[in-house]
Amino acid sequence: MLLKKIFTFFLIFTAFITFAQNKSYVKNINSNTEKSQVKLLDKNDNYWGLAIGSSVIMPTQKLGSYFKNYNNFYLSLDFSVNKIYTSLYLSVGSPKIKKSSFNFNDTDNDFFNIHEKFSYFEGGLNGGYYLLDDGSCRIAPFITLASATLESNRFKPDMNALEFNVFKSFIAGSGIHGETELFSFNSNSESGKYNYKHSFILKMDVGYNHVFNQKLKQSKGNELYVRFAIVWGIKNFF
Repeated sequence: MLLKKIFTFFLIFTAFITFAQNKSYVKNINSNTEKSQVKLLDKNDNYWGLAIGSSVIMPTQKLGSYFKNYNNFYLSLDFSVNKIYTSLYLSVGSPKIKKSSFNFNDTDNDFFNIHEKFSYFEGGLNGGYYLLDDGSCRIAPFITLASATLESNRFKPDMNALEFNVFKSFIAGSGIHGETELFSFNSNSESGKYNYKHSFILKMDVGYNHVFNQKLKQSKGNELYVRFAIVWGIKNFF
Protein backbone atom coordinates (compact mmCIF):
# COMPACT_ATOMS: atom_id res chain seq x y z
CA MET A 1 0.00 0.00 0.00
CA LEU A 2 2.81 2.43 0.88
CA LEU A 3 4.63 1.68 -2.38
CA LYS A 4 1.39 2.27 -4.29
CA LYS A 5 1.00 5.70 -2.68
CA ILE A 6 4.62 6.62 -3.41
CA PHE A 7 4.22 5.53 -7.05
CA THR A 8 1.03 7.62 -7.35
CA PHE A 9 2.84 10.71 -6.04
CA PHE A 10 5.71 10.07 -8.45
CA LEU A 11 3.27 10.04 -11.38
CA ILE A 12 1.65 13.29 -10.18
CA PHE A 13 5.02 15.03 -9.90
CA THR A 14 6.09 13.73 -13.32
CA ALA A 15 2.89 15.17 -14.81
CA PHE A 16 3.65 18.52 -13.16
CA ILE A 17 7.15 18.66 -14.69
CA THR A 18 5.80 17.66 -18.11
CA PHE A 19 3.21 20.46 -17.92
CA ALA A 20 5.89 23.03 -17.04
CA GLN A 21 8.23 21.98 -19.81
CA ASN A 22 5.48 21.83 -22.47
CA LYS A 23 4.24 25.29 -21.49
CA SER A 24 7.72 26.69 -21.97
CA TYR A 25 8.11 24.87 -25.31
CA VAL A 26 4.82 26.20 -26.69
CA LYS A 27 5.79 29.73 -25.70
CA ASN A 28 9.14 29.45 -27.47
CA ILE A 29 7.88 27.96 -30.75
CA ASN A 30 5.32 30.76 -31.02
CA SER A 31 8.09 33.36 -30.73
CA ASN A 32 9.39 34.83 -34.00
CA THR A 33 12.34 36.77 -32.64
CA GLU A 34 15.10 36.04 -30.21
CA LYS A 35 13.87 38.88 -28.02
CA SER A 36 10.48 37.29 -27.53
CA GLN A 37 11.97 33.96 -26.46
CA VAL A 38 11.97 34.84 -22.78
CA LYS A 39 12.32 32.12 -20.20
CA LEU A 40 9.50 31.73 -17.73
CA LEU A 41 11.83 31.73 -14.75
CA ASP A 42 15.23 33.36 -14.98
CA LYS A 43 18.06 31.42 -13.44
CA ASN A 44 18.75 32.48 -9.86
CA ASP A 45 15.57 34.58 -9.96
CA ASN A 46 15.08 35.78 -6.37
CA TYR A 47 11.62 36.37 -4.94
CA TRP A 48 9.51 36.31 -1.82
CA GLY A 49 5.89 35.30 -2.01
CA LEU A 50 2.66 34.32 -0.31
CA ALA A 51 1.27 30.89 -1.22
CA ILE A 52 -2.30 29.67 -0.74
CA GLY A 53 -3.44 26.21 -1.67
CA SER A 54 -4.40 22.73 -0.56
CA SER A 55 -2.62 19.59 0.55
CA VAL A 56 -3.68 15.96 0.55
CA ILE A 57 -2.33 13.93 3.47
CA MET A 58 -2.24 10.14 3.36
CA PRO A 59 -1.67 8.54 6.79
CA THR A 60 0.51 5.44 6.61
CA GLN A 61 0.97 2.26 8.64
CA LYS A 62 -1.43 1.80 11.59
CA LEU A 63 -2.44 5.48 11.53
CA GLY A 64 -3.79 4.91 8.03
CA SER A 65 -6.09 2.15 9.28
CA TYR A 66 -7.86 4.64 11.58
CA PHE A 67 -8.01 7.79 9.43
CA LYS A 68 -9.02 8.47 5.85
CA ASN A 69 -6.91 10.51 3.44
CA TYR A 70 -7.83 14.14 4.02
CA ASN A 71 -7.48 17.61 2.50
CA ASN A 72 -5.89 20.51 4.37
CA PHE A 73 -5.88 24.25 3.86
CA TYR A 74 -2.28 25.30 3.16
CA LEU A 75 -0.65 28.71 3.63
CA SER A 76 3.03 29.61 3.36
CA LEU A 77 5.52 32.46 3.09
CA ASP A 78 8.19 31.48 0.55
CA PHE A 79 11.67 32.86 -0.09
CA SER A 80 13.93 32.03 -3.03
CA VAL A 81 17.43 33.50 -2.89
CA ASN A 82 19.89 32.29 -5.53
CA LYS A 83 19.80 28.49 -5.18
CA ILE A 84 18.22 28.39 -1.71
CA TYR A 85 14.52 27.70 -1.20
CA THR A 86 12.78 28.23 2.16
CA SER A 87 9.13 28.16 3.18
CA LEU A 88 7.42 28.97 6.47
CA TYR A 89 4.08 27.16 6.35
CA LEU A 90 0.99 26.01 8.19
CA SER A 91 -1.53 23.33 7.28
CA VAL A 92 -4.91 22.74 8.96
CA GLY A 93 -7.64 20.20 8.33
CA SER A 94 -10.29 17.84 9.68
CA PRO A 95 -9.42 14.17 9.14
CA LYS A 96 -12.28 11.70 9.52
CA ILE A 97 -12.43 8.37 11.33
CA LYS A 98 -12.19 5.44 8.94
CA LYS A 99 -13.59 2.57 11.05
CA SER A 100 -17.26 2.07 11.85
CA SER A 101 -16.62 2.36 15.59
CA PHE A 102 -13.60 2.01 17.85
CA ASN A 103 -11.95 3.36 20.95
CA PHE A 104 -8.32 4.04 21.72
CA ASN A 105 -8.21 3.50 25.49
CA ASP A 106 -11.40 1.58 26.36
CA THR A 107 -12.97 4.67 27.91
CA ASP A 108 -16.25 6.38 27.09
CA ASN A 109 -14.59 9.63 26.08
CA ASP A 110 -12.38 7.84 23.57
CA PHE A 111 -15.12 5.96 21.69
CA PHE A 112 -15.52 7.30 18.16
CA ASN A 113 -17.84 6.63 15.25
CA ILE A 114 -17.20 6.48 11.51
CA HIS A 115 -16.86 9.87 9.81
CA GLU A 116 -16.33 11.66 13.13
CA LYS A 117 -13.98 14.58 12.57
CA PHE A 118 -10.68 15.24 14.31
CA SER A 119 -8.57 18.42 14.22
CA TYR A 120 -5.16 18.55 12.54
CA PHE A 121 -2.63 21.37 12.71
CA GLU A 122 0.89 21.47 11.31
CA GLY A 123 3.34 24.34 11.17
CA GLY A 124 7.03 24.54 10.40
CA LEU A 125 9.84 25.20 7.96
CA ASN A 126 10.91 23.70 4.63
CA GLY A 127 14.44 24.32 3.42
CA GLY A 128 15.94 23.15 0.14
CA TYR A 129 18.38 23.70 -2.71
CA TYR A 130 17.48 24.13 -6.39
CA LEU A 131 19.08 21.33 -8.40
CA LEU A 132 17.18 22.10 -11.61
CA ASP A 133 16.68 25.66 -12.83
CA ASP A 134 16.24 25.47 -16.60
CA GLY A 135 13.78 28.29 -17.22
CA SER A 136 10.65 26.16 -17.62
CA CYS A 137 10.62 24.92 -14.05
CA ARG A 138 12.67 24.79 -10.88
CA ILE A 139 13.07 21.70 -8.73
CA ALA A 140 14.50 21.54 -5.22
CA PRO A 141 14.75 18.65 -2.75
CA PHE A 142 13.98 19.89 0.75
CA ILE A 143 13.83 18.87 4.40
CA THR A 144 11.02 19.63 6.82
CA LEU A 145 11.22 20.56 10.51
CA ALA A 146 7.80 21.15 12.04
CA SER A 147 5.29 20.48 14.79
CA ALA A 148 1.96 18.68 14.31
CA THR A 149 -1.12 17.94 16.41
CA LEU A 150 -3.92 15.46 15.76
CA GLU A 151 -6.73 15.39 18.33
CA SER A 152 -10.45 14.82 18.67
CA ASN A 153 -12.94 17.60 18.10
CA ARG A 154 -15.83 16.43 20.29
CA PHE A 155 -15.79 18.73 23.32
CA LYS A 156 -14.49 22.00 21.88
CA PRO A 157 -14.53 24.81 22.81
CA ASP A 158 -15.92 24.29 26.33
CA MET A 159 -14.02 21.22 27.57
CA ASN A 160 -10.76 21.05 25.64
CA ALA A 161 -9.12 19.03 28.41
CA LEU A 162 -11.35 16.07 27.54
CA GLU A 163 -10.23 15.92 23.91
CA PHE A 164 -8.28 12.81 22.96
CA ASN A 165 -4.79 13.51 21.64
CA VAL A 166 -3.57 11.05 18.99
CA PHE A 167 -0.26 12.88 18.78
CA LYS A 168 1.31 16.24 19.53
CA SER A 169 4.75 15.84 18.13
CA PHE A 170 7.85 17.16 16.46
CA ILE A 171 7.94 15.93 12.88
CA ALA A 172 10.72 15.80 10.31
CA GLY A 173 10.86 14.64 6.75
CA SER A 174 11.95 15.29 3.19
CA GLY A 175 10.38 15.96 -0.17
CA ILE A 176 10.62 17.44 -3.65
CA HIS A 177 9.51 20.99 -4.48
CA GLY A 178 8.63 22.07 -8.02
CA GLU A 179 7.50 25.43 -9.39
CA THR A 180 6.64 26.99 -12.73
CA GLU A 181 5.56 30.55 -13.53
CA LEU A 182 2.03 31.06 -14.85
CA PHE A 183 2.27 34.78 -15.71
CA SER A 184 3.92 37.99 -14.51
CA PHE A 185 3.76 41.77 -14.78
CA ASN A 186 5.92 44.74 -13.77
CA SER A 187 5.14 47.60 -11.40
CA ASN A 188 7.09 50.80 -10.85
CA SER A 189 7.22 53.04 -7.80
CA GLU A 190 6.06 56.65 -8.16
CA SER A 191 9.64 57.87 -8.00
CA GLY A 192 10.70 55.36 -10.62
CA LYS A 193 13.50 54.20 -8.35
CA TYR A 194 12.15 50.70 -7.86
CA ASN A 195 10.93 48.27 -10.50
CA TYR A 196 9.36 45.10 -9.15
CA LYS A 197 8.22 42.08 -11.10
CA HIS A 198 5.06 40.43 -9.77
CA SER A 199 4.85 36.77 -10.61
CA PHE A 200 2.13 34.16 -10.13
CA ILE A 201 3.69 30.74 -9.70
CA LEU A 202 2.21 27.25 -9.52
CA LYS A 203 4.08 25.17 -6.97
CA MET A 204 3.87 21.53 -5.98
CA ASP A 205 5.41 19.69 -3.04
CA VAL A 206 5.56 15.93 -2.59
CA GLY A 207 6.99 14.52 0.62
CA TYR A 208 7.01 12.20 3.61
CA ASN A 209 7.01 13.21 7.29
CA HIS A 210 7.95 11.07 10.28
CA VAL A 211 5.92 11.63 13.48
CA PHE A 212 8.29 11.12 16.41
CA ASN A 213 6.12 11.30 19.53
CA GLN A 214 2.96 9.18 19.28
CA LYS A 215 0.77 8.33 22.23
CA LEU A 216 -0.37 4.81 21.36
CA LYS A 217 1.34 1.93 19.60
CA GLN A 218 -1.88 0.78 17.94
CA SER A 219 -2.21 4.05 16.02
CA LYS A 220 1.42 4.78 15.11
CA GLY A 221 2.12 5.95 11.61
CA ASN A 222 3.57 8.67 9.45
CA GLU A 223 2.34 10.93 6.64
CA LEU A 224 2.69 11.09 2.88
CA TYR A 225 1.48 14.33 1.31
CA VAL A 226 1.13 16.28 -1.92
CA ARG A 227 0.54 20.05 -2.00
CA PHE A 228 -0.57 22.42 -4.72
CA ALA A 229 -0.53 26.18 -4.24
CA ILE A 230 -0.51 29.45 -6.14
CA VAL A 231 2.30 31.79 -5.12
CA TRP A 232 2.08 35.55 -5.52
CA GLY A 233 5.75 36.42 -5.70
CA ILE A 234 7.62 39.72 -5.88
CA LYS A 235 10.89 39.42 -7.75
CA ASN A 236 13.97 41.67 -7.90
CA PHE A 237 13.38 42.29 -4.21
CA PHE A 238 16.68 41.06 -2.78
